[in-house]
Amino acid sequence: MLACALAAQADLIVSGDAGLLNLKTYQRIPIVTVSEALTRLSQL
Repeated sequence: MLACALAAQADLIVSGDAGLLNLKTYQRIPIVTVSEALTRLSQL
């Protein structure tokens, strides 16, 4: 999934996986929960 997000030049990685969430970022791409992603989207 991380390689896919990087290849797609994703703005966010949305996950419920504790291991991924502990990373907080991957190659400068924020890793966030669904709740945080929804909050960010509502602020656009």
